[in-house]
Amino acid sequence: MATDLTPKVDLRQVSDAGPVADSMPVSDKRGLHNSVAAKNDAAKVSTTKASCLTDDAGQTGGSCESGPAAHIPQLFIRALNNDNHHDATRLSDLFRHHYADNHPFRNVYDPNFWVHSRRSKIEPGGLISLVAEEDGKFIAHLGLDHNPLTNAVQVMLPAIHPRYKTAVFSIIRQFWAHIERHAARQQWSVVFGYNLSVQPLLQLLSAKCYHCEATALMPCSRVSYGFDRKETIADPNSTMLVMCNVLHPGQSESTVLHPPGAHARKVRALYDAIGLRRTFHDVEASSTFREAVHTGQKWEQRKGFFARHLKRFGLFQLRVMPSAVSDQNATHALIDRIESQRTEKRHRLSIQVALDDPRCPEFSQELERRGYRFCGVLPLIALHDYIVFAKFDDSEIRRLTLYTEASKALRDYMLNSTRMN
Repeated sequence: MATDLTPKVDLRQVSDAGPVADSMPVSDKRGLHNSVAAKNDAAKVSTTKASCLTDDAGQTGGSCESGPAAHIPQLFIRALNNDNHHDATRLSDLFRHHYADNHPFRNVYDPNFWVHSRRSKIEPGGLISLVAEEDGKFIAHLGLDHNPLTNAVQVMLPAIHPRYKTAVFSIIRQFWAHIERHAARQQWSVVFGYNLSVQPLLQLLSAKCYHCEATALMPCSRVSYGFDRKETIADPNSTMLVMCNVLHPGQSESTVLHPPGAHARKVRALYDAIGLRRTFHDVEASSTFREAVHTGQKWEQRKGFFARHLKRFGLFQLRVMPSAVSDQNATHALIDRIESQRTEKRHRLSIQVALDDPRCPEFSQELERRGYRFCGVLPLIALHDYIVFAKFDDSEIRRLTLYTEASKALRDYMLNSTRMN
C-alpha cells in the first residue's frame, strides 16, 4: 500500500506493492516549493506562440491559446496525493481541458487511474504524477516513470490548462528544476522521453527545458496527437523521437560496446553528444542475456530475446541479445511472425540489439539484409544499451518535422547511410 501522505509533500514513498518496489524515500520538506526560478530566457522563448515556431522546412509547430503572460510567477510543484480522490478528479479534469476527449491513453480521464497508478504499474516502478498549482488550481501535470533497476526516468503524459499555453516553457522549466533536485538525491541516471515528431513543440520542450538530445527515431502507427485539443489522428507512418539527458556525464567508461563497423562512427558521435562514455572495441563479452522482467511491462521472455506490443502506439518492440540466442532461425522466424502481424494490423516493428554483445555487428548486418535500417541508440534506458533498427522509407524520413540539430543530423545520416550501403 502507498504511504498515506498529506498534500504538499515531495515525491512519495511506496513500499512493496508487487514484484518490483519503487524505492523512493520521502524527501525532506525543503524540496516541496520550487525554489529555482525559471531561466531568464523563458519569457523571451515563451512569448513566441508555438504557432510561430517553424522547422527547417518552414512548417509551423503547433498553436497556443491566449492566456496569462508567458513568464508566470513561481508555481507550487508537488506530487499528486494518490489517496486523495479530489486530487485525482481535478487531474482528470485538467486532461479534458487540455486535450478535450482526444488523448489516446483513455485512462487519463478516469480518476480511479490516478488513485491507483502507483499500484497498477503501467510501466516498471509505477507512475509519479507531478502537478503545478496556482491559487489552489491544477494548471499543469507531468508524469515520471521511474525504473528502479536502471534508475532511468521517462517523462510522460504532459498536460497544461489552455489558459496557460503561452507560458508553457516557463512552467515546464519549473517542473524541471523540481525534478533535478530530486534526481540528485535519488541518483537517477537518465531522463528520457518519446516525442511524436508531428508535434515539434514537445521536441522543443525536451531540448530547451529537459536539456535532452536526440538518440533514436522509432516508428509507430496509431496516433498523432499533439499538445492541443485537436482531434487524435491515426497515422500509419508516425515517428517517435527518443531524446535523452544523461544526468551524470562521463560515467560507465568500463562498459564495452560492439557497434557494427558501418555505423561505429555515428554511434560514437551519439554517445559523445550526450556525454556518456563507453569503450568501443572488440573484447569477449558475456553471452548471458540478463534482462529484468516486470509484471507491468508484459515482456515475453524467450531464449535471448524479448518482445512486447505497445498497442496504443501501434508498435511491436523486439530486443535481442544475439550471443544468448541458441537458434538464429527461431529469432528470424519470430521476426517473420511479428512482421506478418504488423502488416495485418498496420503496426510497425522496432528491433533493438544489445550493443554490449560481441555478436551485435553480425546480427545487425542480418537485419540490414532484411531491409531494416539503422535508427539510433537507446543508452541507459534498459539494463543494456541498444542499437535500434526499423523499416523506414526515405520519404517518411524526409518529411519529418525536426527542430534540434542532433535530430536533423540523425535524419541526414539515416538517409545517407542507406545510399552508402
